[in-house]
Amino acid sequence: MIRPAAILAWVLAMNLIAWAGAQVGEHIDRVVTTTAGATVKIPSDRPAVVLCVRPEQPQSQSAIHQAMEVIGDSAEVARFAVVSGADADKRAKDFAAASRWPVLADADHDLSGALGVHAWPTTIVIDAKGIIVAHLAGLDPAYSSTLAAAIDLAVGKIDRPTYEKRIAQTDEVVDDPHAKARRHATLATTLFIEGKTDAAAGQVEMGLKLIPADASLLIARARIELRRGDAEAMLKTLDLIPKGSVPGIVLATLRARALIHQEKWADAKTLIAPTIKLNPDPAEAMYLLGLVAQHEGDMPAAAAWFRKAFESADRLHAMP
Repeated sequence: MIRPAAILAWVLAMNLIAWAGAQVGEHIDRVVTTTAGATVKIPSDRPAVVLCVRPEQPQSQSAIHQAMEVIGDSAEVARFAVVSGADADKRAKDFAAASRWPVLADADHDLSGALGVHAWPTTIVIDAKGIIVAHLAGLDPAYSSTLAAAIDLAVGKIDRPTYEKRIAQTDEVVDDPHAKARRHATLATTLFIEGKTDAAAGQVEMGLKLIPADASLLIARARIELRRGDAEAMLKTLDLIPKGSVPGIVLATLRARALIHQEKWADAKTLIAPTIKLNPDPAEAMYLLGLVAQHEGDMPAAAAWFRKAFESADRLHAMP
């Protein structure tokens, strides 16, 4: 028997882990086509740096310039830029014309979703075997040194303990509000999964005092508010998330959760049903459609959606 409550716990745990950036150790094996029409494999015969950006964002522009400086003309690593969003095709072509990197258009978030990207810029460093060795979400003052250490790890110049030591040394030197906020977000995610809602909320609010518009922290706050039964507060929190910082598909799924809590079943279904095919991580949306079908009395459809939700979450987040 498929138990919806058990599926919900699994799906939420997987989604929260993804928001914490827990993609290190996963295996990537993708064949993609660049804006120039070239077919490439990630990884190829060497480690790769995949820079997921929105070129219109100043943070993404800064990440692009810093990554180019760190990598330079090194032949040790391949490099790719991934441009996501509804206007990705045009922006990717414009970016390709102005850069030396192969550029991939990701209009439906297929590649960025597979890489666990939920904020821009995000830099993924992959070794030659296809294992993600570093998942650098956002941009902080230590970005260049952190990326350099991750590349050294990917090419085999250093081992994991040495990498961790270098990162720790960087954190001691550069500990700005963004770095502190990320630590609060990571701890909040752990506490939330453990069921320690009040403690998680405390971490979230401390982080938001440092960076009020941090998307990860705002989403964590929204989920906490829903767990506490306050769907209206959840919707207000989601409205605070900066435009373009989170894929619309992700926000639609979160809003649908609040609408279901308010028993606005038809509105929730209208919001998420069209997004299933485009959603790179559809498990939670599938679970919600199962709840809607259950409410409508269509038990075969509900069972089918619950099964798909479980299978989708398990497949996307399975370790090699």
